[in-house]
Amino acid sequence: MDLKRVFVLTLFLGIFCPAFCCGDTLHCRLYFPVGSSTPDLSYRDNGVRLDSLLSGIRSRQAHSVLRRISMRSGSSPEGNSASNRRLSDERLASLRGLILERL
Repeated sequence: MDLKRVFVLTLFLGIFCPAFCCGDTLHCRLYFPVGSSTPDLSYRDNGVRLDSLLSGIRSRQAHSVLRRISMRSGSSPEGNSASNRRLSDERLASLRGLILERL
């Protein structure tokens, strides 16, 4: 009887989990040259990556399923933590502006 419950639970999670766990999540990784906070769309396929992200956002907007956009930014470990934090914040602000401009 316990094996049957495990099977049913596994089947249930396999069917319904994608609907609740990240099935509607878009991921996009853009890269910056070292020390730069200006998005370069020709750098490491950033243009293609951004176009794909914007297409996914527009699709979700059209179907009224876009609830929020969450963005994270980072920088390489070179340099001190204060300058890396500032660079990371500048990168995030420039990407936010670029995305809003293109939507």
